[in-house]
Amino acid sequence: MYLRLGALIARHWKAVILFWIVLAVGLKLFAPRWDDVTHDGDLAYLPSRMTSVRGEALLAQAFPDNKTRSQAVLVVERADGELTSGDFYIADKLATYFQKVIEEAAAAKTPIPYVAVWSHNTEVLGSKLTSPVSDRGQATLVILSLTNEFMATDNIRILAELQSALDEVRQDPHFPAGLNLGISGSAAIGGDMLASAKESIDNTEITAIGLVFLILLLVYRAPLLVIIPLTAIVLSVSVASDVVAWLADYSAHSDWLHFKIFKTTKIFVVVILYGSGTDFSLFLIARYREELEHGYDKSQAIERALGGVGDALVGSALTTILGLSMMYFADFGKFRYSGPVIGLCLLITLICCLTFAPAMLRACGTAVFWPFGITPTQERNRQGFHLSGLLDRFWGWASHVIINWPGVILVASLLAMLYPAWRGLSVDITYNLLNELQQDRPSVVGTNLVRRHFPAGDVGPVTVVARNANGHFDTREGEIHIAELTKQLWDIPGIVSVRSLSEPLGDKPGYANIFSRRGQRKVAAKKHARTLSTFLTQEPELAGQVTRFDLIFEKDPFSPAAEELLNVVDHKLQELSKTAGSPWFGTEFDFAGTTAGKRDLKAVTTSDQWVIQQLVTIAVLGVLLVILRSPMICLYLIVSVIFSYLVTIGITEAVFATLYSGTYEGLDWKVPIFLFVILVAIGEDYNIYLVTRVVEEQSEHGPIEGLRQAVVKTGGIISSCGLIMAGSFISMMTGTLRGMLELGFALSLGILLDTFYVRPVIVPAFLAILARREERKRPKLQNELPADEESVSVPSHPQGELAERVAGR
Repeated sequence: MYLRLGALIARHWKAVILFWIVLAVGLKLFAPRWDDVTHDGDLAYLPSRMTSVRGEALLAQAFPDNKTRSQAVLVVERADGELTSGDFYIADKLATYFQKVIEEAAAAKTPIPYVAVWSHNTEVLGSKLTSPVSDRGQATLVILSLTNEFMATDNIRILAELQSALDEVRQDPHFPAGLNLGISGSAAIGGDMLASAKESIDNTEITAIGLVFLILLLVYRAPLLVIIPLTAIVLSVSVASDVVAWLADYSAHSDWLHFKIFKTTKIFVVVILYGSGTDFSLFLIARYREELEHGYDKSQAIERALGGVGDALVGSALTTILGLSMMYFADFGKFRYSGPVIGLCLLITLICCLTFAPAMLRACGTAVFWPFGITPTQERNRQGFHLSGLLDRFWGWASHVIINWPGVILVASLLAMLYPAWRGLSVDITYNLLNELQQDRPSVVGTNLVRRHFPAGDVGPVTVVARNANGHFDTREGEIHIAELTKQLWDIPGIVSVRSLSEPLGDKPGYANIFSRRGQRKVAAKKHARTLSTFLTQEPELAGQVTRFDLIFEKDPFSPAAEELLNVVDHKLQELSKTAGSPWFGTEFDFAGTTAGKRDLKAVTTSDQWVIQQLVTIAVLGVLLVILRSPMICLYLIVSVIFSYLVTIGITEAVFATLYSGTYEGLDWKVPIFLFVILVAIGEDYNIYLVTRVVEEQSEHGPIEGLRQAVVKTGGIISSCGLIMAGSFISMMTGTLRGMLELGFALSLGILLDTFYVRPVIVPAFLAILARREERKRPKLQNELPADEESVSVPSHPQGELAERVAGR
């Protein structure tokens, strides 16, 4: 098949090149921009069964006028004393500005994400938005309620708009000296996360191209050997990005196609396509060089090169494509959509490297190796005039060592990596988004300002939504039950305030003298229409059935401590709902807010990780069995890359636990699942290329010598490809998100381990043990054969059983 493909490309190389150029230009002209069709918002893609999703849905149904899904908090702080009238003037100016924006949008019937503005002048809640005077100064908050989910893409624009508003206020001639302004809230943190992700994408793409270019130049020192792979990859990335953008745009208007792409998906598309595409191209170029060295002309060399590596390239690509596609079975929407999207992009890159790249080689002929030309491998290795030659010489030496002492090397190698692998069995994971941001980001600075004067949970309250068909919450008896539950929630350590129908201001429950200022304020707040509409549904079909409680935690909404406290609250409420005789018996309690969503995200992704790891392993093993047809070898290859994954994640945790010792809570939650999928899938690429070459060489040279020849002939090219792939992943470390930094480090380390440890040491040592066993058996088998059969059945260069099993013969 691939011989015929090679012959077709060799004859029609001009048409192949023209086709890809026209396709790329046409898609660029007519396909939508990637950024115009991307989605985001982690919590928007949780399964409908999760409590935070149910809570948000019930809130929307019971309180349709309250469309708040996230908050942006503007902080006005004086660090050296009590706020002055001039300071409050600035706060009022900010509140008035955004209130005017809302009113103008309502008059023009223009949809905007702002729902309401609360400040110190707001009835009922306004008194809670100014901190008490303390020796550290005082602060007041302006809270903007938003319809956006906290990780909505639009929050990037919102954050920029808020920063612009603060900058404009700072230019006011009456701006008081010594006044600090900041931005916090879940929407600001989400906007900062997405802005950092966008910066990471831009940095990653530029750095990936630069690193691949430099490594290719260092390895081969031949300009066209740099230009051809990069041209093929840039072309395939462009085509793939436009194809998935078009599919996403079509899906938005389709009833049957569900296809979404996300802003952060672009990072993985870039690094995987640049790394894998370079590998595909270099495997092809290496085989093309061999065929030219054997005396074939450029057309024949292209034909034979594709015939020689086609199966290996397609098989290795399929492991990654199918591995990524297994993410489709995840419950978390961003996993479910992202994996197949990346797999589709890689498929397009594979096709490009199997057609466009050989067409370019055919066009350039032997000039692709200028200025060194087609130097015989032995002479090239002896001279070592570039890194490729040095790598070939190194693997020539290493092959002798591995084959002579395979058992010792295998045991020593495994023992050396045993501790990090053991550590990798259990690593700490964090979902704390705030810790992922750099300390100078606007939302981090603003959140630190808030924490100086208010409970950390003020920027992201937890909402409890209670529904009971027999609740009668709109009666006097119902109010008493609400007051009792408010008191019980208040008594849970870690909760600093509970806002409810009985305590709309979040004051501590208890008797208050109605003649005191506090008592009068409390009575006025309870009777206010805003209180009823906020905490008790006014929808006729749900009258008396739904009420809500807003809980303010002492800890940061993104922190593990907040999640643990929410678990305590959840357990308490579930007990009440299941206790016969309790006024809350049969009540359905659900939660909304950042902490609730983050807890559900953790539950879903933890479950998905286990499912995806199993499915990826099965899918990759299936591809190996189809290609290699040797269950024992395939199982060993799977075990070897899983071992490499454990070593990698164990070392990664140790490095970042040391690097971020003061703030380290664990690796970012995306690291384990993406590291496993990419490392297991891509790690098998090199194994497939090695083992298929082992089969080919053993059929000609016998078990031991064939294995040695395979290690020598693939060592240099696989090492070169591994360096390029690692360089591609290192580009992720140029971003500003800690999670991307961790993942870039882990993927680079994993690829280097696979390239210089698993593929050239662990796998050949195991194959050498099998080959030695076959050679020991062969004299015995020859002695047992009758004389007339022996001469017929045993060739001068016998095929080992390893080669026979792998080839399926």
